[in-house]
Amino acid sequence: MANQRKIQAEQKWASILRAWQKSHLTAAAFCRQEGINPFVDLFKFPLGLAFACLGVFSCSSTRPNWIIGVPAQLISAFLLINSFPKTVPVTEFPTTQIPKRLREPLKKRNPKQFIQWAGLLALLIADAFVFRSRLLELGWIIAIGLILWAGWLQHRYGLSGLPQADFPVNAGLLLVFILLAAAILRLSMVWTNLTGLQADEGNNLCDTAACAFGGSDVHFSPFVRGWGGTPTMPYWIVGSFFRLFGAQVWVARLVSALASLGALWFFYGWCRNWLGNLASLFAVSLMALSWWFLYFSLSPFHNAILIMTETAAFYFMEKGFREGKRMDFWWAGIFAAACVMNYVPGRTVPVMMALTVLAYGFLKGRTFVKSYWKPLSLLLIAFLWFITPYFINLATIQDPVNHTYDFFYRAHPGWIAEEAKIKGGYFFLAEAYFWTLSSFWSGYPVQFDPRFATGAPFLDPVASAGALLGVGLCFFNFRKNLVWVLVPGFLGGLSANALSIQASGGNLNYVHGVRLSIVIPILYLAVGWGWQWLFGFFKAAGGPKTIYLSIGLAAALALSFGLNGPAIWHDFSHQKGPYGDRGFDGLKVAQLFNSRYSQDHLLAEDNVISPVTNFLTEGHSKFYRFGNDPEIPIRFKVSRNVLLIFAPSRVSDKGKERIRATYPTAIWTDLKDPWGEVYLITVEIQLKGIQFAQRGLVLGEELP
Repeated sequence: MANQRKIQAEQKWASILRAWQKSHLTAAAFCRQEGINPFVDLFKFPLGLAFACLGVFSCSSTRPNWIIGVPAQLISAFLLINSFPKTVPVTEFPTTQIPKRLREPLKKRNPKQFIQWAGLLALLIADAFVFRSRLLELGWIIAIGLILWAGWLQHRYGLSGLPQADFPVNAGLLLVFILLAAAILRLSMVWTNLTGLQADEGNNLCDTAACAFGGSDVHFSPFVRGWGGTPTMPYWIVGSFFRLFGAQVWVARLVSALASLGALWFFYGWCRNWLGNLASLFAVSLMALSWWFLYFSLSPFHNAILIMTETAAFYFMEKGFREGKRMDFWWAGIFAAACVMNYVPGRTVPVMMALTVLAYGFLKGRTFVKSYWKPLSLLLIAFLWFITPYFINLATIQDPVNHTYDFFYRAHPGWIAEEAKIKGGYFFLAEAYFWTLSSFWSGYPVQFDPRFATGAPFLDPVASAGALLGVGLCFFNFRKNLVWVLVPGFLGGLSANALSIQASGGNLNYVHGVRLSIVIPILYLAVGWGWQWLFGFFKAAGGPKTIYLSIGLAAALALSFGLNGPAIWHDFSHQKGPYGDRGFDGLKVAQLFNSRYSQDHLLAEDNVISPVTNFLTEGHSKFYRFGNDPEIPIRFKVSRNVLLIFAPSRVSDKGKERIRATYPTAIWTDLKDPWGEVYLITVEIQLKGIQFAQRGLVLGEELP
């Protein structure tokens, strides 16, 4: 192989030399004419690697040298990219042989084919309501039967011979309209607390503020680990908006909303590689209306950024395969690295991409490998170019607080072997995958994490029908390249929940909506493919009027919006029960602190304080914390009244009696939640009463 490359290089330079001799130009003039720089052509790849090493080394550690690192990385990127050809010959992916009966003129097709397929989708929509009625077994029996029927219909009528199902509509204008509607839906609610604000989101906000403005938890690099072992890259992205607009919750929600719109844009382009314009637009519309995706579009979590980078990575990789441009592969590698440097499930994205590439190579064979090994090498180089500082820091910075040395922190795959010892085998993994899969269609007996779900299935019936059909038909179309995007993506998405550590041993029906969110774009690609079959048969039938299809699609979108609507316009932060209590206490405590700080010293019990409280009070109020029963009499210097704040069960009856005996004139107030339960007790102690009880005591520092 080495000799062959050497011979090829010699032949290349020999042909260049002959062309120069025939041109009768000087060597410098000939090189300028042909755009040849012998020195750069020969050394730009090793020079690029050298600059990359310098850049990576400078960008590593908790105190990176950006002055050297950023220019070195940019120079290395320029050299490395230009070491590869701008384009490569595009290889067509294999398709199944079209049966002779499918090569008939379209006018001979029977409109009943479309009616059968429409009936199939209608039954799948009805089956979604069976799932929602807590009839899980019956729902799966019906679903499997309908998928088998779909396989028979495809075998009989086929899809390979159908037109692409592109309809005479202005797809670009419709996409702008969909994105505009999605933007209005999201941006109108970034100021609200629709999705609530619970503790993990508060931790994200605190670390983001630290990245933006410094503080006790400041992170000087986007390539290290922050709260709970999560990478700090998204903290830096959101932190840049904090610097512009201030550390406000609505700013973090705004970033998520913008990222979700970017994800929808990339998703449409990705769908168009396989789907017609109408199926792609329909899939984008359903994804934009999905409550599950909308939650992350309004949450300070970084999943909207993750879903955007995931969709962009797949979009650019597929675009590169179809257009052969090197920059598409470069960006695919960059976005894949960005996925890893985000929340836990992002680590599965490069694995999903690699499995897709392997499947493509298996289907096409040597032709695929010969055409794409260079741009795929560039994809890998781009991935390593961006992520290597993170891996170096992960291996060298020993920070047990932020778990910088533990790549699998928050996932803990070791639980699998421990559970296998208890269960005597690994069948429980199949159970975990089954419950994760069922969460798309059934809300019972799946145990959703109430912080990240509405309690309903993740898919509405219209999306559910398309997903069941799209995923089910993968079993009948192994030669289609789309299948080898869906199958690895679907398994990777399910694994993000099924293989992560469960809430407790044997709690296999536990579903963590944040981890599972990585499957959203894959799932809605399957939704689009499922509905694509209907559109293909409609166009092939030639008989039905387009108005019927338009009315049917409008009704389907209305049904989807109607079932997602109750979640969209309902404030779940004030919803108790199976839907979860999303941060009500933390928000109210922060409001109380900020409103009373100007007139009272604040003395709060530990359990009252949450990360949400810390973030919302930063720069507005200060407080002193105590654990369990407060020390009475108060042994701090005071200059105004003191407000004691604690949860009803966190201070003992004896402690409450001591407060009453020491400060008989104190004002006790019970604060009730919207459901009539006391969630907080405040005791306002007057300054004179405190000073009277402190006579003869040695006092500590003054309360803030």
